[in-house]
Amino acid sequence: MKSILQKNSNSNIILVLLLSFFTLSLSAQDFSPEVSFTIDNPVMGQASTFSFEISQSEGETDILNSTITTNGGSFDIASLTVGDVVGSGSGFIGGGSSSGEFSLVVNAVTENSADLDVVDSNSDVIGMMNISNSSNNGVSIYASNTYDDGNNETAGNLQQVELTGIFTNPMSSSVVISSSIFSELEPNGPSADYSTEYDLLGDFSPAVSVSLSSQEPSTFTNLTFSVSQDAGEEDMATVTYVFDGGSFALSSISVGDVVGSGSGSYGGGFATGNYSIVVDQLTVVTAVFDAVDDSENVIATFSVVNYADGGAEISSTSPGDNNTTTAGNSNDFTLEGIFITPDSDMLTMTADLVSEMQSSQTNTFEVELEELVDFSPVIEVAFANNDCNEASDMTFTISQDADEIDMASSILTMTGGSFDFSSSEVGDLVGTGSGFYAGDIAFNLSLFINEITATGAIISAVNDDDETQTSSFTLTNLAEGVQITTTSPGDNNTETAGNSTSVTLSNVFTNPDEGDYEFYGSFTSELNNSSEFDGVYGVVCPCEDVEVSEEFTLCAGETLTIGENTYDEAGEYVNVYALASGCDSTVTTTLSFFEVATPTISGETNATENESYDYTVDAQDESILQWGVVNGEINSGQGSATANITWGDGPSTGTVWLLLTEENGCKADTAFLEVTISETVGITENTLLGVNVYPNPFKEFTTVEFNNPNNDTYRISLMDARGRTVMNTSIQSSQFIINKENLQEGIYFLEIDGKNKSRQIVVIQ
Repeated sequence: MKSILQKNSNSNIILVLLLSFFTLSLSAQDFSPEVSFTIDNPVMGQASTFSFEISQSEGETDILNSTITTNGGSFDIASLTVGDVVGSGSGFIGGGSSSGEFSLVVNAVTENSADLDVVDSNSDVIGMMNISNSSNNGVSIYASNTYDDGNNETAGNLQQVELTGIFTNPMSSSVVISSSIFSELEPNGPSADYSTEYDLLGDFSPAVSVSLSSQEPSTFTNLTFSVSQDAGEEDMATVTYVFDGGSFALSSISVGDVVGSGSGSYGGGFATGNYSIVVDQLTVVTAVFDAVDDSENVIATFSVVNYADGGAEISSTSPGDNNTTTAGNSNDFTLEGIFITPDSDMLTMTADLVSEMQSSQTNTFEVELEELVDFSPVIEVAFANNDCNEASDMTFTISQDADEIDMASSILTMTGGSFDFSSSEVGDLVGTGSGFYAGDIAFNLSLFINEITATGAIISAVNDDDETQTSSFTLTNLAEGVQITTTSPGDNNTETAGNSTSVTLSNVFTNPDEGDYEFYGSFTSELNNSSEFDGVYGVVCPCEDVEVSEEFTLCAGETLTIGENTYDEAGEYVNVYALASGCDSTVTTTLSFFEVATPTISGETNATENESYDYTVDAQDESILQWGVVNGEINSGQGSATANITWGDGPSTGTVWLLLTEENGCKADTAFLEVTISETVGITENTLLGVNVYPNPFKEFTTVEFNNPNNDTYRISLMDARGRTVMNTSIQSSQFIINKENLQEGIYFLEIDGKNKSRQIVVIQ
C-alpha cells in the first residue's frame, strides 16, 4: 500500500504533486484523489506562493505520476542557485502510520528548468521533482513515483506542499491551472485530468506625497507633488487633488506665464526629462496648465479650479499608451508661489487616483498651519463716469488698519475697458495721489509715465514734497480688460501703523461697451501673506428721450390700440415707453373720426303690387352704392344713384334699403324706406303691425318686439342677402333676441309669419 509519500529500500520517498480542482472518470477500481490549490497573492505580474494539498482515501489506486501546467506566468529560474530552499511541505502515509515535514531544495538549474530535492528534517533526500518554464507560455511541474511496493493500492495518504515566491503571475485577468494524474494501472487502469481558472487582480498602489513650502495662513506657498509606480502596476488614468481650504491666485497670473517645473520618468526609466508648467487657459476661477518639455512639446495637461465656497482642486488625465500596465514611472513637480493657504489652523489635501482598469486609491495629507497673522487690506474702485466707450478718470483707494503686516504688492484685474497711451509721451503727468502712512504722516503724489510698453505703460509715483519715487504702477491691456500691478517701498519693518493711498489715473482709461463687468485681484504682504478681493462695475450708454407725434382718422365704430390702451373716441392721447437704453419714448396720438351722413332715399311709398317704381339718393360720384329690397325685385340701377324696383304681391309692406361706402372706405348707416304695397284684386291679408327691432344695425345682439297679445304661434326666419336661411324657429311670445354668434357682417331679412306677417331688414356690423 503506497501513497504519494512512500519510503523505498534506499530510504527515499517519492513526492508526487497533484494540482487543481477536478472532474474524475472512474474505471473499475476507485481513483479519486482530492486536490486543493491556492495563490497567496492573486495580483497580475507579482510573485506568488503556490500551496498544494493532495490526499487519497484507503483503497484507491496508487498514483504513478502527475504533470501540472499553467497557461501563463513563469518561474524565476534565473534567480535560483543550487542549495536554495524554494518551498516546504508536510504529510502522512500508510493511513497515518508515518508522517513528517520536508523542504524543497534546488539540486540543479538550467536555463529554463530546475530539479528540486525533497529533504526531510534529518537532511535526508526523500524525493525529487522538476519545475520548468514552457517555451510556449506558462510553467510545468512534474513528479513521478518510481518505487514498486508490490501492490497498487494505498492505505490513505495526505501531503501539503508550497513553492514559496518563485512563481510570477501572468499579466492577464486570469490564469488556468491544469493537471494530468496517472495511476499505476495505466494505460489500462484509471487516470484523472483537472483544470480550473483563477481570477487575477491588477496591482494599483502608487506612492503619493504633497507638501507646502510655507505653513503660514493666508500666505503664498509652493505646492510640491510626487507620484510614482512600480513596474507591473496598472497604468494610472486620472489624479485629482482636493484642498479643503485655500485657493489659487489666478488673478496674479496671465496666459503664457511659467508657474512651475517638474521632472519625471516612464517605461521603467526608459525615458526621463524635465519640463516647465505654463499657463494655457485662464478664467476668473479656473486655469489650464501645460507641462512643456525642453523641445516645446506639450507632454501633459492639468486643470485647476477654485471652489466658490472655499478650497480648490487640481485634476489631470494621463495619456494612453495602448496598454494597461506600467514598467515603472515617477513624476515630481512644483507649482511655485500661486497657492494661497487658508485662513485656518489646518489644511487637508486629498489625492484620488484611478487606474485605467478603474482601480482606485485615496491618500489624505494634513498640514498644521501656523498662527494666523492679520493681513486684510481694503480696496475701493471708482470711476468719474460710466458712459460706454468714453474716457474716464479711475480712482482706486487701498488702506490698512494699524498692526497689520506691511503690504509689498498688489494686482488688480478688470474684465472690461482699456488704457490708451497713443497720444502720450514719457514724462507726461497722468494722475495724482494722496494719503497717509505710519498712522498719521500725510503725503501727496504725482503720477508720471516712466515707460510706454507694447501693451500699456509703467507709471512712477513721485512724492510732491521731496520729488522722490515712492512706488510704481504697471498698467497692462489684456485681451479682454486691463490689469494694474503695484509695488510698495520697504520701510525696514514688516508691520504698519495704519496707511491709506488714493490714486487717480486721469483720462487714460476708456470704458468698455455697455454691460456689467468684474474686477478682482490680490494683495501680497512683506511676509508673503495673501489677501484676495473682487467686485463689479457697470457701464451704460448715454441716451436721449424720444418724442413722437402721430395722427389717425378712423371710420365710425373703429378703435385704435396703442400699447395696452384702446381708444374709441376722438381726442389726444399721450403714451410713454421705456427704451432698452433706459431712456423714454413719448408718443402723442391725435385721434379723429370721419363723419358719414346717412343718405335719404326718395321715391313712392304707396305702391301697387307688381308695378315698377324709381328710387333715388343723393351721393358723391366716388361713393359705392349697394341697393337692396324686401318683397320686391331690383330691375336696374344697382351701384348707381337711381334703382328701378318692381314690388311683390299686396296687400303687404316692402322695404328698399341702401348701403353707402365713401371713397375713404367708411360706411354710412344703412338707409331704409318703408313702402306700403296695395293689391289690385283678391283677398286682403292681415298685416302684423308694431314691429320694433333695436338696436339696428347691431354688433352683438338685437331685440325684436311685435304685437302678439294672445301669445299666438309665429315662425321666425332670418335670411342672408343671397336668400339662404340662417335661422328658423318658432315662438309664442311678443319678443325674442337675435345673437350674432357665427353670423357674418352684412344685411339680413327677418320674416315673421303667423296669424299676421311682416318682413324687416336687419343689419349686422
